[in-house]
Amino acid sequence: MNLYENVYNTLRDDIQNGLIPSYSTLNETQLAERFNVSKITIKTALKKLCDEYYLKSHARKGYKLNTINHEEFAQLKELRMYYERFSIMQAIIRASDDEIKLLLEPMDNINPNADFHLRLAGLTKNKYHQEMVEKLLKIHYPMSLPKEKVAINHGNIVEELLKRNLSSALLYLEMDIALF
Repeated sequence: MNLYENVYNTLRDDIQNGLIPSYSTLNETQLAERFNVSKITIKTALKKLCDEYYLKSHARKGYKLNTINHEEFAQLKELRMYYERFSIMQAIIRASDDEIKLLLEPMDNINPNADFHLRLAGLTKNKYHQEMVEKLLKIHYPMSLPKEKVAINHGNIVEELLKRNLSSALLYLEMDIALF
């Protein structure tokens, strides 16, 4: 792993774990000192965090967490429901039982919830749909979720997909997204 990836991973993890307050401003010079790396390395890591919607760049001011207001959050949640309902419908039609079972395979990732939803979108076999879901998840990312409830909902979704039970799978999906 190179230096910028190390900085990127540390900052991303800090953001996801709520260790960087939403009101704080990240400064390139201070971060370069903290990580003992060049400002170019910091800029590369910060650009990637901006590209992934974790941060917003403000010229000559620094970087701030990408926060959204209540109305924007509700609109993103509505879009997620729309796209992920499509994921469920297409998974029932297009995915094999083995592909559906893979949704519950453990991932070595900091966000197993996002992984589950990306895998579900992948079952549509539509790369543009999967890209849209990925973008929505990056913007509509909750800092913490009750992991037990998420795991139960994911298990229930998979169970209903295997039964090809659209209405129940959609109900569990709505329950899952309602946790946000």
